[in-house]
Amino acid sequence: MYAFIGSWSETAQAIVLTQFNPTFPVVIYQTLVGTKGMINLVAAGSVTLAFPAVLFTMIIRRYILQMWGGVRV
Repeated sequence: MYAFIGSWSETAQAIVLTQFNPTFPVVIYQTLVGTKGMINLVAAGSVTLAFPAVLFTMIIRRYILQMWGGVRV
């Protein structure tokens, strides 16, 4: 819950502070608010935004499991 509140706060601050050079999450938010019936653009942007984090997690998965004491998933 704390992570959600922190990330939403960060996005809200970016919406207010980046008027001329918006970040990628702000562009996705503006696409969601500004278009009707074009949810596919928002979905594509969300997948593009999440892909690097998922890829990085898959690469370092072995090290994360070692850090947790060899827990098998």
